[in-house]
Amino acid sequence: MSDRNKTANDEIDLIELAEILWSGKGIIACFVASFIAFAGTYLAIVPAQYQSKLYYDINFDIASLSKENINRDFQRIFFSVKN
Repeated sequence: MSDRNKTANDEIDLIELAEILWSGKGIIACFVASFIAFAGTYLAIVPAQYQSKLYYDINFDIASLSKENINRDFQRIFFSVKN
């Protein structure tokens, strides 16, 4: 009989949980505001590390469409750095 009473009291009262969270809203708001301020400061201070640029050109010269030319042009265009 005592096992039955232990398992019967395993319900969660959502209204009571909401009241507990509402009563601690000041503490929660302080933590959220401090982490937002920390994240904003971090993003303002740390420089951007990654940048990507893509340069492409469409070539309609049908005479130069051999496999060797395509591979060479692909490597020349996409594996080189242009400023």
